[in-house]
Amino acid sequence: MANTKKIIVENEELPPIQFDETSLYRSIRYRVVSDDRNRYSHWSPTYRINYPSATILTGDSNIHSNTFGQDPKTVIVTWNVPQPSAYESLNTFDVFIQWKNNSLTPLNPLWQYVATVSAKSFSIAIPDANTHKHIDVDIQMPSVLKQRDEKLVLFRLTNHAV
Repeated sequence: MANTKKIIVENEELPPIQFDETSLYRSIRYRVVSDDRNRYSHWSPTYRINYPSATILTGDSNIHSNTFGQDPKTVIVTWNVPQPSAYESLNTFDVFIQWKNNSLTPLNPLWQYVATVSAKSFSIAIPDANTHKHIDVDIQMPSVLKQRDEKLVLFRLTNHAV
């Protein structure tokens, strides 16, 4: 009879969160390998692990714009995840922005995916200081689909003048 071994997979090693219209989830499947790596099992069925929607955090976050020389003008965003919280172990974040004009009307109705960052800050150059007067920023949990989704948003910074 074979010895049974228990393996724990750390949260950081799991695949990114996915989402649909109603829920957040991870899809997981596994395969068993013999100790001598001579035999492999078939892949297991895919299991879906559901997660609760994110809650917008009220931690320490700020947004400011800097001018380095004359051009380019840059927006820098920083945030801290409050501790203790369910999200304190997160080490990557998806960043989305939306530029607005002087009357706070979006220049593009769609949010723009900027990057997945592994720090609690990012910076972006202002494309045109004459038309890009305000910025909205959403920081959300990383996901497979790089789309902004209310269920994933952790930090929201709105109508910041640049």
